[in-house]
Amino acid sequence: MTNATSAYMDTENAFGNWLEEYCELDANAWEKTQTLFAGWKAYCDKTGEYLGNMKRFAQNLELRGTAYGIVYQRHMTKGRGFRGLRLVGDAPNYTP
Repeated sequence: MTNATSAYMDTENAFGNWLEEYCELDANAWEKTQTLFAGWKAYCDKTGEYLGNMKRFAQNLELRGTAYGIVYQRHMTKGRGFRGLRLVGDAPNYTP
Protein backbone atom coordinates (compact mmCIF):
# COMPACT_ATOMS: atom_id res chain seq x y z
CA MET A 1 0.00 0.00 0.00
CA THR A 2 1.40 3.43 -0.89
CA ASN A 3 1.70 6.27 1.60
CA ALA A 4 -1.03 8.23 -0.21
CA THR A 5 -3.39 5.25 -0.08
CA SER A 6 -2.60 4.70 3.59
CA ALA A 7 -3.28 8.36 4.42
CA TYR A 8 -6.57 8.23 2.49
CA MET A 9 -7.68 5.10 4.37
CA ASP A 10 -6.79 6.71 7.71
CA THR A 11 -8.90 9.74 6.82
CA GLU A 12 -11.78 7.50 5.74
CA ASN A 13 -11.56 5.59 9.02
CA ALA A 14 -11.54 8.84 11.02
CA PHE A 15 -14.54 10.14 9.09
CA GLY A 16 -16.44 6.89 9.62
CA ASN A 17 -15.55 6.83 13.31
CA TRP A 18 -16.70 10.45 13.71
CA LEU A 19 -20.01 9.65 12.01
CA GLU A 20 -20.50 6.66 14.28
CA GLU A 21 -19.55 8.45 17.50
CA TYR A 22 -21.00 11.94 17.03
CA CYS A 23 -23.73 11.66 14.40
CA GLU A 24 -26.99 9.94 13.71
CA LEU A 25 -27.98 9.33 10.10
CA ASP A 26 -31.53 10.47 9.40
CA ALA A 27 -32.82 11.44 5.96
CA ASN A 28 -35.07 14.12 7.51
CA ALA A 29 -32.43 15.69 9.75
CA TRP A 30 -30.59 18.93 8.92
CA GLU A 31 -27.59 20.46 10.73
CA LYS A 32 -25.67 23.67 10.22
CA THR A 33 -22.13 23.24 8.97
CA GLN A 34 -20.83 25.09 12.07
CA THR A 35 -22.59 22.63 14.37
CA LEU A 36 -21.17 19.63 12.55
CA PHE A 37 -17.70 21.18 12.58
CA ALA A 38 -18.01 21.50 16.36
CA GLY A 39 -18.55 17.75 16.52
CA TRP A 40 -15.56 17.16 14.25
CA LYS A 41 -13.43 19.47 16.42
CA ALA A 42 -14.45 17.59 19.56
CA TYR A 43 -13.61 14.29 17.87
CA CYS A 44 -10.22 15.60 16.72
CA ASP A 45 -9.44 16.97 20.20
CA LYS A 46 -10.28 13.57 21.66
CA THR A 47 -8.41 11.43 19.12
CA GLY A 48 -5.57 13.65 17.93
CA GLU A 49 -6.81 13.64 14.31
CA TYR A 50 -5.96 16.61 12.10
CA LEU A 51 -8.71 19.25 12.45
CA GLY A 52 -8.27 21.37 9.33
CA ASN A 53 -10.58 24.31 8.73
CA MET A 54 -14.35 24.49 8.39
CA LYS A 55 -14.25 25.04 4.62
CA ARG A 56 -12.17 21.88 4.06
CA PHE A 57 -14.40 19.95 6.49
CA ALA A 58 -17.53 20.96 4.56
CA GLN A 59 -15.91 20.01 1.25
CA ASN A 60 -14.90 16.60 2.62
CA LEU A 61 -18.33 15.99 4.13
CA GLU A 62 -20.01 16.93 0.86
CA LEU A 63 -17.73 14.60 -1.10
CA ARG A 64 -17.69 11.63 1.27
CA GLY A 65 -21.16 12.09 2.72
CA THR A 66 -22.94 11.00 -0.45
CA ALA A 67 -22.12 7.38 0.38
CA TYR A 68 -24.14 7.87 3.59
CA GLY A 69 -27.01 9.82 2.00
CA ILE A 70 -25.71 13.15 3.33
CA VAL A 71 -26.35 16.13 1.06
CA TYR A 72 -25.09 19.72 1.27
CA GLN A 73 -27.87 22.32 1.25
CA ARG A 74 -28.25 26.06 1.51
CA HIS A 75 -31.37 26.73 3.54
CA MET A 76 -33.17 30.05 3.01
CA THR A 77 -33.46 30.84 6.73
CA LYS A 78 -31.11 28.43 8.50
CA GLY A 79 -28.00 29.00 6.37
CA ARG A 80 -25.57 26.40 5.07
CA GLY A 81 -25.65 22.85 6.27
CA PHE A 82 -26.22 19.21 5.54
CA ARG A 83 -29.33 17.07 5.24
CA GLY A 84 -29.15 13.44 6.25
CA LEU A 85 -27.50 13.56 9.66
CA ARG A 86 -27.70 15.19 13.05
CA LEU A 87 -25.04 15.71 15.68
CA VAL A 88 -25.56 13.73 18.86
CA GLY A 89 -23.61 13.41 22.07
CA ASP A 90 -21.86 16.17 23.96
CA ALA A 91 -19.94 18.02 21.24
CA PRO A 92 -19.67 21.72 22.10
CA ASN A 93 -21.08 24.43 19.85
CA TYR A 94 -18.51 25.98 17.57
CA THR A 95 -18.29 29.73 17.10
CA PRO A 96 -15.88 30.87 14.38
